[in-house]
Amino acid sequence: MNISDELDIMTPTKFRQMLEERVLSDNNVSYMDAIVDICEKTGLEIESVPKMLSIKTKKILRNEATNLNMLKKKGARLPV
Repeated sequence: MNISDELDIMTPTKFRQMLEERVLSDNNVSYMDAIVDICEKTGLEIESVPKMLSIKTKKILRNEATNLNMLKKKGARLPV
């Protein structure tokens, strides 16, 4: 058994595994919702999540946020 498992420490690898399992187990759950759900269940601070995410996951989150109009779309400006 790994020391981090014994102490119940959330490592980036463990967080990413939990995230992937959560998203794959329910097709209706977005990555953003899965992250919030994991943080609530484990007591993890939401501010510490970005350090645990891979570049791939960050791109997925950026796409989700853009599709929900939470971020501006790049190149969508009209010339002035």
